[in-house]
Amino acid sequence: MIEFFSTIFNTLIDLFPHLKKVLVTQGGIKFRRGSEVTVLTPGLHWYWPLISTVKVITVVRDTMDLNGQTFTTKDGKVILASGMVVFSINDVEKVLTSSDDYINTLCDICMNVIHDTFIKYEWEHLRAGILDGSVGKELRRNASEELRPFGIKVISLGLKDLAPVRVFKLVQDS
Repeated sequence: MIEFFSTIFNTLIDLFPHLKKVLVTQGGIKFRRGSEVTVLTPGLHWYWPLISTVKVITVVRDTMDLNGQTFTTKDGKVILASGMVVFSINDVEKVLTSSDDYINTLCDICMNVIHDTFIKYEWEHLRAGILDGSVGKELRRNASEELRPFGIKVISLGLKDLAPVRVFKLVQDS
């Protein structure tokens, strides 16, 4: 019985306007009637929950760890690499309307960039390029190109771990 009244109360609340605060470190969008998009800048914004949806995200510099993955270099060496991407949001509308989950998109694209870059090199050339900074510049440039259509600016894309490994595949009898 309490759930019934709670549902009615929540539905009635949606009939009245709500106030959304967007902080200086955030940006957002308001979807009105499902398709009209309004960009929300820092400040206070009124919206009607019955016909509008508001999404707010952090747009300032942020960091995300990239899980380790194995690669085979051009000369057949198997390596494990994990990374870190530093990014900010340039275009909040693109970020929130071009992908359902921009964090997964960011992660997937950065991991693909690392993969596609590393498999072009032989192990010794890869190590030398990492030490002289040329591989890092290539990673950042490629990630920036790939993420620009999503409104994401890549500040840096670097490695946390890099090591040759052996990969064993476990096979189970059925």
